[in-house]
Amino acid sequence: MHLKLIPLIFCGTVLSLSAWMISPIAQAITSVDIRIGEAPPPPRIESLPPSRHGHVWVPGYWVWDGRAYVWASGHWERERRGYHYIAPHWEPSQGQWVMVPGHWELNGPPTVVQSPAPVYIERSGERFSPQQDPGFWYYCHNPDGYYPHVKECPSGWQKVEPKTPQHP
Repeated sequence: MHLKLIPLIFCGTVLSLSAWMISPIAQAITSVDIRIGEAPPPPRIESLPPSRHGHVWVPGYWVWDGRAYVWASGHWERERRGYHYIAPHWEPSQGQWVMVPGHWELNGPPTVVQSPAPVYIERSGERFSPQQDPGFWYYCHNPDGYYPHVKECPSGWQKVEPKTPQHP
C-alpha cells in the first residue's frame, strides 16, 4: 500500500515545484496600463548625488496614487552590463497620459557608418595635361595661346621646345 503512494507523492512534489518556478515568470510579464486624463506636473529639480560605482541614477518622477500625482524621489539602480536604463516617464496617448515604467533595454549593435563608394568620372577621350612634361611649352591653335594662359585646348596641344631669344 505504501509503495503505491510514492508515485503520487513524487508527482505532487514535481507539480508544486513547477508551479513555484513558473510563478515568477508569470509575474514578470504582467503589466498594468495606467491612463490619466490630467497631465503630470513638471518634474521637480533634484540635486544629483555623488556617483556610485556600478549604479545608475534614476531621476525622480510623478506617480499616480489613484487620486493625485505623488512625487517619487530619485534612486540608484544597480547597473546591468550591455543594457541602458530607461527612466519612468509619462507619455501622451489619445488624449490621456500613460505611465511608462522604468526598465532596462539591451544596447543595440554598434552603428557602423559606411562612406559611399568613390565615384570615378571617365572623360571621353584622353586629354593631355601640359603639366605632365614641364621641360616643354605647349601651344594651342584654337584658342590661340600658350599654356598656362590658355587652360584647355579642344584641338590638342602642340609641344614646343622652349627657345631663348638671341641678342645681337
